[in-house]
Amino acid sequence: MKKIILISCILMISSFSALAVTNPTEERAIIVSGSGTVQAAPDVAYVSLGVAHEKKTAKEAQASVNQTMSSVLAALDKIPLAKDKIKTTRINLSPRYDYDRGKRTFKGFMASNELKITLDDLSLIGKCIDTALNAGANDINYVSFALKEQETFKNEALKKAFANAKAKAESLAKASGTKLSKLIAIQESTADLVIPRGRMVKAKAAPLEGDSGSTPVAPGEIEVRGSLTAVFKLH
Repeated sequence: MKKIILISCILMISSFSALAVTNPTEERAIIVSGSGTVQAAPDVAYVSLGVAHEKKTAKEAQASVNQTMSSVLAALDKIPLAKDKIKTTRINLSPRYDYDRGKRTFKGFMASNELKITLDDLSLIGKCIDTALNAGANDINYVSFALKEQETFKNEALKKAFANAKAKAESLAKASGTKLSKLIAIQESTADLVIPRGRMVKAKAAPLEGDSGSTPVAPGEIEVRGSLTAVFKLH
């Protein structure tokens, strides 16, 4: 009978955040949910940028983009950035049309080439962007941030979530005139990161005369959230 009650408690975890389960002749238990949050400064950044040109022919468009991207890569190499930190993520070539009153008129071809740059030194973000723009890049897709040791912060958030759940259980037990006993079961719900992300479009080249000319970037903090549900025995 005790095994049956335990299984019933676990099945109810997904449906209830806080519920007292009692049986006059058997064990009593309480199911509670808990949440925890940890703030952490990002230690890695991702910059997505590229080159996009429109020309009359596909060959001209692709050749123009290739030439400019070669200049961008050469400029980034002088920062310096390790080659394994720069990755091509997208190459595209497509026809372009104008539409007027249902009539389609061919304009030319749009070619593009996009890169993703990984930066362990966040102080280089502005310099990286400005260097690429001054070398001919004309499309900045986004700057995003992350944590290298994500699991460490997720575990910390879950620890806080458990403390929160236990505090709830103790409060409910006291209110019902009972006392909290041992932990019967626990189930993790989520452990997610809320990552700050900046987006810039139609960016223009900035002067590279000292730090004052660098594109300003504010990484902020990453919020790590954890939640779980726990079942405690009452006595």
